[in-house]
Amino acid sequence: MAKTLLTPLPLRLSIFIVVFVFISQSSISESRERHVITFRSPTLYPEGLTWDPTSNHFIVASVRHGTFHTVTNNGVIQTLTSSASNLPYNPIVLGLAFDTRRNRLIAAFNTVNTPYVAAFSLHRTSNSLTLLFLTHLPTDSPSSAASNDVALDPHGNAYVTNFGENLIWKVSLNGTASVLSLDRTSPYSYAGLNGVVYLDGKELLLVVQSNTGKLLRVDAVNGKMSSVALPKEVELTSAHGIAVREDGVVFVVSTSEVWVLKSEDRWGRGELIDRITLESEGFPSSVSVGNKGRVYLLYGFAEEGMTGKSKGQEREWFRIEEVGSNEESEAQSLWPFLMIALALLYFLFWRFQMTRFVNNLDKKHS
Repeated sequence: MAKTLLTPLPLRLSIFIVVFVFISQSSISESRERHVITFRSPTLYPEGLTWDPTSNHFIVASVRHGTFHTVTNNGVIQTLTSSASNLPYNPIVLGLAFDTRRNRLIAAFNTVNTPYVAAFSLHRTSNSLTLLFLTHLPTDSPSSAASNDVALDPHGNAYVTNFGENLIWKVSLNGTASVLSLDRTSPYSYAGLNGVVYLDGKELLLVVQSNTGKLLRVDAVNGKMSSVALPKEVELTSAHGIAVREDGVVFVVSTSEVWVLKSEDRWGRGELIDRITLESEGFPSSVSVGNKGRVYLLYGFAEEGMTGKSKGQEREWFRIEEVGSNEESEAQSLWPFLMIALALLYFLFWRFQMTRFVNNLDKKHS
């Protein structure tokens, strides 16, 4: 008697395999490509960088002109206008943070001997800003004080670093400023406390200290400060910016490299995931988390903008460039192959089961 033919591969299993192959190819391709945004704005020299998730674009601030601009993923740049008459004349704008919950842009302003923090309401339809408050930040040493980077907590409080005096200001939702934390143990330096991030759910700040290379853990409630224990190979001297992804992985950037760090104990101790060498030309000191948790650096040539020492003509082109961990990319590139292997194993198991079923059926018929 003729043997029963094997039934065709079930439609559901076929779709399952095709979908996994498609996802795998897409993931492999995506993991190999770094997103680079180039944009043209003569003499802009941006230093501040933040991400507006509502509009899916970046916001940058000019260190030369004290202006704010949006930059889309394909490099279209537009100026955010402001009619505020009480803003400092020709300020140096450094750190930026975007308050998604309240649609506010927070900026660290500086004029000669006077540090400020400003909050603006963003109007997307008109590409304009309305000033909510401009706060003069208290200091005992105006000649060395400088507001640098900004971080926000869920309540709308802003945390602003002062890299001249090694302190952190806390600015309330309505603009009231006070000193939250002061490092009296480290030597004085013109570049002390620098980049800062707020860790959601932990009420903690992480702050990089450029002159000592320390990563500091600061209680956002009482200001208690302590050093994060780092591996010996992690040397954060000259670090500037810092950003944290939703998964808790932290990126610390200097003008020549990025350190990718994580912690399992609320940042009592940090672990090194990866160390990435950067192209130092362009002064990539600002870092921000953009769309889909991707991490971006701003190559704004801000040092040229502040010193006026440009090479030849004034610069016109700048870029925002995705940075990724090689270690993480390798790990991500493995899982598609694992899923394909699982799909094939599933197929082989199905084939084996169907073969047994057909053989048993043939035996019964015979």
